[in-house]
Formats: sequence, C-alpha cells, structure tokens
Amino acid sequence: MKKLALSLIIIFSLTLPASAILPPKNYKQISENSEIKAIAKVKKVKIIDHDFGINTKRVTFTLIKSFSEKDIPEEFYGWCQSFDPYFWERKHPLVGGTVYHYPKKKQEVFVTVLKNNGRITTYTPLTLKLKAELELNGLKNIEYVIEDIRIKND
Repeated sequence: MKKLALSLIIIFSLTLPASAILPPKNYKQISENSEIKAIAKVKKVKIIDHDFGINTKRVTFTLIKSFSEKDIPEEFYGWCQSFDPYFWERKHPLVGGTVYHYPKKKQEVFVTVLKNNGRITTYTPLTLKLKAELELNGLKNIEYVIEDIRIKND
C-alpha cells in the first residue's frame, strides 16, 4: 500500500505543470521587446474570466504618449491577471511565475503590452516624478524590473 501511495505521489508530481518565477532579465527582455510602450489612461477594465480567485482582465487604454517604434492606436488593449478571491474561496499563497496587476479606471500608467490585445508586460502607475522623467528624457533613464519600471539610480 505504501509503495502504491508513493508511486501515485511521484506520478502526480511529475505530471503537474511547472511554473516558477523567471530570472529578472527575462521579464526585462519581454518588456523591452513589447510592441506597445506608452503613457496611457485606463479607460475600462473588464473581467473576462474568474478561476480559483484569479481574474483575467481586459484593459482598454487611451494613449497619452507613445515610446514605441511602431504607430499605436489612440485606443489599445491588453490583458492581465489579478488575485481577487471571493470571500468563500480559499485565500492561498500564490506560487509560480505569474505577476499580477490591478488596473483601475482613470489611472494614468506607463504600460507595455506584447502587442495590441496581448499580455500586459509592464504596468506602473505614474507618480509626478516618474511622469516628469518620462516626458523630459523618454526611456533613457528608465530601467525595467519585474513587470514594472523605475528611474535608474533612484
């Protein structure tokens, strides 16, 4: 009986998908390679899926200023996930490589999106200091950290 239980544990542990936090350079590279890099205002947030406390959200952005090499539409979209369990759902600690974002309507942010309607790869609410830096120097003094940005040497 013990061998059967041990065998089942090994089989289940080998068949579960592995998910882990990636090295910071991976997140940086994904953000830097995103087609959309912009200061934008959140126009709308719509929950498109809810599963075990994790909401997948479609976010509509209104473009304020683009830092992309390609043209960006005045209105663009991205999706992200957030951990918003209902009161009856277990509030367990999250593991894995997913970074959660919590977009709010009318919030001004710096955002990167893989491509229009793609995954949000960076989401940073703007402070006065960050907005001034972006408007004055663009991305020159900005560094990407795990799905966020900050001013270098700040």
